[in-house]
Amino acid sequence: MPKLEYVLQSLIDSGINITVSGVWDNGVNFSFVSLKSAIAHDTGHPEDIVLGEVVDWQNVPKPMLAEVIDVRARPAEYRVCNASRRAATRSGS
Repeated sequence: MPKLEYVLQSLIDSGINITVSGVWDNGVNFSFVSLKSAIAHDTGHPEDIVLGEVVDWQNVPKPMLAEVIDVRARPAEYRVCNASRRAATRSGS
């Protein structure tokens, strides 16, 4: 299972947007969109959503967060898991 810090850093490095909207005892809500689009969606201003972004909130249990983000990022043609393995190799983990 990939480590969350490697998955998130890989997303940042690749320019893939991710917004976390809430953290609860049982999970986390996130979407692969910019914060601007997330706010526009949640406040009822769809005209302000960044072109090409679709706000699709997903609730994921915390223990599965890194794995789910990694898998869901794959359609964006970015292999976060491979990047996290490379980072782990570099750090000697």
